[in-house]
Amino acid sequence: METKEKITFSIDSRTPDTLPMARLAEYLSALSALYGSEDHVHFDMVETGSALLQAWVDEPAMTTVMKQLSSVDSGTATAAIDKAYYKLDSLLRDDNAVGAVHVQGGIVLSFPGRNRKIAEVVSITKATTVDGTVIKIGGRDASIPVTLQDLEGQLLRCQIHGISKAKNLSRHYLEAPIRVHGNGRWTRAQDGKWNLELLDIDSWEILDPSSPQDVLAVLASPDNGWAKMAHPQAEWRKLRGLD
Repeated sequence: METKEKITFSIDSRTPDTLPMARLAEYLSALSALYGSEDHVHFDMVETGSALLQAWVDEPAMTTVMKQLSSVDSGTATAAIDKAYYKLDSLLRDDNAVGAVHVQGGIVLSFPGRNRKIAEVVSITKATTVDGTVIKIGGRDASIPVTLQDLEGQLLRCQIHGISKAKNLSRHYLEAPIRVHGNGRWTRAQDGKWNLELLDIDSWEILDPSSPQDVLAVLASPDNGWAKMAHPQAEWRKLRGLD
């Protein structure tokens, strides 16, 4: 018979009687993403006392679950795990609660919830460069909306001024990724991370389609021109702006 290990998420301001089903579903959805190993983590019950969301983890998957939890404190968590952690902490803060994940009676991950200091919202505008594919462009206003999808799949909200520029940019619609330059408005979120709110596109360029293997092949070729230079290291330093 396969063994299981108990894992519990506590919500100090709630009880089973004061935790609505819809709210419970929100917590469980975020917990599922935080724990991972979805096929091996099974919700059991809400225990009495404070609201204790009890689940059972199939023993072979417990190591993976613990690694996910420890990655939050170590700063090595993936974007998906971080998102789940801050979603849970936001739910706790909205419920005026603090929370924790308990394993074998000990706390392995804490959530400050109501005690988290709310960071001041900070917005800045700075020169920004991003790579992405134009997946949407169009509009009748002076500032024409543009949506880029970066190389990681994230959607970036942008805009461009002038019909002529917009028409030129539209030639890259759903084509190969391009490198876009302009002024970006960045906002620091409550978790301390900076998010690009809007990029005002000024210029762009086509990315070199060469693969890393192609670039290395050129560098390794005896015909790349470097071997013919009297002082290649000095030329390299000039190109790098070191001299």
